[in-house]
Parts: sequence; C-alpha cells; structure tokens
Amino acid sequence: MRALPGVGAYTAGAVASFAYEKRAALVDTNVARVLNRVFAPTIKPKTGAGAKALWSIAERLLPRTGAQTWTHNQALMELGALVCSARSPKCGAARCGWLQPGQCGRGGGWARRRRAPRGAGRDVRPRVGPRPRRRSASAGGGGGGAGSGRSDALCGGADRP
Repeated sequence: MRALPGVGAYTAGAVASFAYEKRAALVDTNVARVLNRVFAPTIKPKTGAGAKALWSIAERLLPRTGAQTWTHNQALMELGALVCSARSPKCGAARCGWLQPGQCGRGGGWARRRRAPRGAGRDVRPRVGPRPRRRSASAGGGGGGAGSGRSDALCGGADRP
C-alpha cells in the first residue's frame, strides 16, 4: 500500500488497522503526543529521530491480534484528542492515570504554546455590515415592528433591545 502515491506510514497503518483489522501501528499528532508524554518525554517528536522513536514505541505497544489493534489505535487517538490534548491536558488519576497533574507538556516539544497577541490570527473578525439602529416608537419610524417590512427573524425580533 505504501507504494501508492500519497500514501504514507500513517495512512497505510490506518487503512490496515481500521479497514482490514491488521496488526499495524499508526501515529498521528494525537497518538504522538500521548506516546511522547507517557513513554519518552525527553525526545523531540518533531525531529526525524524523534518520529522514528515514537513509531517504534507504537509498534511495540500493539496488541497481538488485529481486532484488538483496531480498538487500541482508536483508543490512543481518542485519548490524545480528548484527555491528553495539546492546549489543556487533563492529567491525573481521575482522567489519565499515567501522569500526575502538571507533568503534561514537560519536555518533548508538546509544551503549551503561548497565546498570540490580540489582533493576530483568528481573534479579529471583520464586521459584516453596519450595526442596525433601532428607532424609538416616539420618534415615528417603524422600529422593526409588524408592518415595517423587516423580518423579525432576521432582525432579532421586535421585543429585543
């Protein structure tokens, strides 16, 4: 399968494990984070040697049968996505059980990134248009009520301030 163009180690492992229930390791970002934090906190996962070490760990951890491998791989992916997350890891016996609170993010390169300054990236959203003005009923101008020609569903309803 790896001979096909665009098919790397992760894709080949995922297809073999999930589609054919073969005993195959797979290491995505979530799995790499879990393996790095639990088994090899001193390696740098984003280097070539670090990635090879994480793949080696993943292969050694595989269960003996393909059906169990499917569950194992899915569980590692979910653990990395939901519990051992990059930004807010939930360590400790109540959630993970492998690491004590505060141990996540030490070494390896999974430390929490500093937040970008306000105004950078996705924090700033352009306004779609000018903010609609509400006219008071005493000012004489149909402030969005019935018969004004404006849809209450689009304007937030006549009762809203």
